[in-house]
Amino acid sequence: MSSEEPPFLEEAQRTAEAKLSRVLESPCKISIHLHLDDKLFRIINEVELQMFREELRYTREELVSRVNLKGFIFFIATVNDKPISLLFGYNDPAIQNGFYLDTLASVLEGKGVGSTLVALSMIYCYEAGYNLLSLNTEELDEKKRPLRKFYESIGFQYLYTDPNDGDLLRIQITPDRIIPIYKKFIAAAPSQSQQTPSSNQSIT
Repeated sequence: MSSEEPPFLEEAQRTAEAKLSRVLESPCKISIHLHLDDKLFRIINEVELQMFREELRYTREELVSRVNLKGFIFFIATVNDKPISLLFGYNDPAIQNGFYLDTLASVLEGKGVGSTLVALSMIYCYEAGYNLLSLNTEELDEKKRPLRKFYESIGFQYLYTDPNDGDLLRIQITPDRIIPIYKKFIAAAPSQSQQTPSSNQSIT
């Protein structure tokens, strides 16, 4: 077990903003919200309409129901006030001291934006006292993008596939798991591949 502690969320947030600003060559802002206003609801709807097939998009009522769940938190990364990635989750009802990552969406591929938000959410989970972070995804989406492999590359472990909910992945929120992820996906210098133009993606 590592004696090192992850950084505070505010510090990790500033480091993530600086990293993405370098990668994208424009000032990047990451904001964190405990509630959604009309503007944030519209942003989610617009991003989902662009990035997700119909059955994966939430209605306003479905979003409101999630906002009202215990522990709801919303991360959004923007460049020039335009959303480039968002993530939200809440207390996992199936696990004591567990957090459930409901949605991750990114309009950029190969820039490390989505993985940066996931790593930042892990710092939040550690600071908030969660022990486990879980999510459901697909092995491949309709465009044959390897979503499960994406999360496994961050550090999640595949547990099983449910016919209704898809692949369940989980990671323990401990310093020895989180610190290497923070160093790789937030604090590390951008890789060469992250500095070249790429196409759009969505991950959920």
